[in-house]
Amino acid sequence: MSQVVPLPKKPKKSGCPICKRAAHADFRPFCSARCKDEDMRRWLDGAYRIPTDETPDEQFYRQPRFVTHIDAGAIAAVTGLYREYFPAG
Repeated sequence: MSQVVPLPKKPKKSGCPICKRAAHADFRPFCSARCKDEDMRRWLDGAYRIPTDETPDEQFYRQPRFVTHIDAGAIAAVTGLYREYFPAG
């Protein structure tokens, strides 16, 4: 029978995310109203924004992007089937 090994406990996240001082119960996880307001200012200014690619979609799709989801044998079988059911002309 296998032995059960307890997982290590994760350290508690303590401390203000702005200044690293001890968190205060009234402002958790922050230490004060000042740090709470500073965090809100950072959110509103976009400091926590995840960068994105702002180039126009037309530039991305200018070059055709072909993707093959089946192997060469399956492509040959489907091509033969299309030629049989949809003759040229």
